[in-house]
Amino acid sequence: MSNYTDPALLLFEPHERDGIEKLVNGASPFKLAWLSGYLAARGWDGFKQENLPSMAAEKSSVSDIQPVRILFASQTGNAQSLAEQLHNSLCQAGLAAELTNISDFKLSQLKEESRLVLITSTQGEGEPPESAESFFKLLSGKRAPDLKHLSFAVLGLGDRSYEFFCQAAIDADRRFSDLGGKAFLPVQALDVDYEQEANVWSEQLVSVLKAQQPEESSFAIASDRNVPASTEYSKQTPFKAQLLVNQAITSLGSAKDIRHYEISLENSGIQYQPGDVLGVYFRNNAASVDELLKTLSLKGTETVQLDGEAVELRHALLETFELTQSYPKFAKAYAEHTDQMQATSLLREAVADAAALRAYLAERQIYDIVAEFPCRLEAQDLADMLRKQQPRFYSIASAQSEVGEEVHLTIRTVEYDAFGSTHYGGASGFLASLKEGDDIRVFVQPSEFKLPQDPQTPVIMVGPGTGIAPFRSFLQHREQVGAQGENWLFFGNSRFCEDFLYQQEWQEWLRSGLLTRMNTAFSRDQATRIYVQHRLKEEGKTLFEWLQRGAFIYVCGDASRMAKDVHQALIDVIAEHGNRSREEAEAYLDQLKQEKRYQKDVY
Repeated sequence: MSNYTDPALLLFEPHERDGIEKLVNGASPFKLAWLSGYLAARGWDGFKQENLPSMAAEKSSVSDIQPVRILFASQTGNAQSLAEQLHNSLCQAGLAAELTNISDFKLSQLKEESRLVLITSTQGEGEPPESAESFFKLLSGKRAPDLKHLSFAVLGLGDRSYEFFCQAAIDADRRFSDLGGKAFLPVQALDVDYEQEANVWSEQLVSVLKAQQPEESSFAIASDRNVPASTEYSKQTPFKAQLLVNQAITSLGSAKDIRHYEISLENSGIQYQPGDVLGVYFRNNAASVDELLKTLSLKGTETVQLDGEAVELRHALLETFELTQSYPKFAKAYAEHTDQMQATSLLREAVADAAALRAYLAERQIYDIVAEFPCRLEAQDLADMLRKQQPRFYSIASAQSEVGEEVHLTIRTVEYDAFGSTHYGGASGFLASLKEGDDIRVFVQPSEFKLPQDPQTPVIMVGPGTGIAPFRSFLQHREQVGAQGENWLFFGNSRFCEDFLYQQEWQEWLRSGLLTRMNTAFSRDQATRIYVQHRLKEEGKTLFEWLQRGAFIYVCGDASRMAKDVHQALIDVIAEHGNRSREEAEAYLDQLKQEKRYQKDVY
C-alpha cells in the first residue's frame, strides 16, 4: 500500500483523513456541493474566532491600508482568469486591490507587501509555471525576506490525476508561513472542475478582507494595467470558427502524422500576437460514444441534469464530457457501481493505492475502463462520475499581420493501439477527422512567449517537432514589420525526407536573408542519434557571442526531456565559452530569465 496522502488533506490527522474519504468517496456532485457549502459556513465561523480574534481592534485607518496584491502564475490562463474574477470581486466590495502577473512583479517588492494573494498552477513534477520560477526560487533560497508583516492566501489549480497535485501552491503556502507570514485562509488546492469551489474560496477571502477594512472607507476599481484586456470570446464563450485547410505535412513514410491547419476567424474580431496559443474544444468520437452507451446498457436518449439544465445524455457525452483521459474521480465512483465480483475487486484494488491508480489511469481512456469492467448504470450516475472536457492548447503557427482573419496550427495526431483497439487523442483526433467548412470552437489565450520589443534584437529559436509552430509565427511577423534583428533557428525531427516541417518556407527565408542561420538535427538519419541540444553545443562559441550581444533565446516543444536537455546544453555552452563555473553559468541563465531573454513554451 502507498503512503501517499492527498495534499488537500495534509492539515488533518490520519484518522480524520479516513473519515473524510469515507464521507466523500462516491458522493454525487450535488451532495459534494451541498457539503462544501455547509462545511465552509461551519469552518469559516471557527476560523474567524481562532485566527482573527482582534480583527475589529486591528482595523487600520484608510490612509494606512495597503492594496491587496493579487499575483497570478498561469500556464494555460485559468489562474489568470480566477485572479481577474477575484480582483473584480474585491473592487466591487470597495476593497483596494492590484492585479499583477507574477512575471511583472519585482522580487524586491515582496518584503514591502502586507497583504498578498497568490493564485498558481503547477506543472511537471510539482514545479511552478515558467513565469513564476524566479519568485519561487526567491522564496526557497537563502535570500528569502522576513515576512512577519505579511498576511496571505494561496489558491492552487491542478489535476488530481498527477502525483504532485497543486504542489506549487502547497510549497508557496508553506514557505510564506515559514518566513513568518500569517494566512488569511488555509491553502486551497482545486481540481480541474474548480469553478464552484473557487467561488466559495473567493467569497470567504472577500469576507476576511472586508472585516479588516474600516467601514467608512471605499476604493475605486483598480486598473489592470499588467493584464491583457479580455475579448468577447474566451474559454467560457469560444468562437465557432470554420476549418479552411487540413493538410498533412509529413510524408506517407513518416511514423508521425503531423498536420497543418488553417482556421477562419472571419467577423470574430479576435486578435492575437506572435507567441499566443489557441484553445480548442473538440467533439468526442461518435462511434466510441455509442459503444460506451451500449456497454453500459444505455440508449443515449436519457435526460441528465448538467449545471441545472436538462441535457440528452448522448449529446453531453459527445460535446461536454472528458472521455479520452481518465481521472481518479471517475475510477473511484465507477468502482462502486461495477457488479462483477472479480472486476469490482480488481478495480477497487487499483483505486485503493494512489500510485497504482495513477499508473492504471495513465494507460487508459474512460472507454477502456468501461470496456474492461462493463456494468449497468443509470444515466445520471454516469454523468455525475464524469468531469467536463477541458480545452486543449496549441501554439499558434501564424502571424496575424500576414494571414489576417485566420489562425494556423501545427499539430501531431495522437494515435496508438491499446487494449485491442486504436486510440486517438481527443483534440488531435477530432481535428484530423475534420473537412473543409466544418466547425471548431476556439479562443485565443494570450501568452508571455513574446518577441523582443526592439525589432533590432537578434533571436535564437529552438523548436524540434511541432515546437516549430510559434517560430513560423515569429518569422512571418518579423518579415511583415521589417524587423532588422538577426534570426537563428534550431530545428529537429526524426528524418529529413519525411519530417522536415515547412521546409520550403525556411529555405525561402534563408535565401531572402530573413533567416540568418539554421541548424537541423534529424535524429534517425544516421547511426548516432543527434538532437537539437547537440547542435547547440556544436555552435557554442557563436551562440554565446549572440547572447553577449543581447539575443533572446526561445525554446518550444517537449517539456519532459527536450527542454531539460536544451537547458543543460545552454549551461554547458555558457560555462565553456563564457569561462564560468557551473554555478556562474546557471546564474547567467537565471538572469536571462529575469530579463525575459530566455523564454520557454513547453508541454
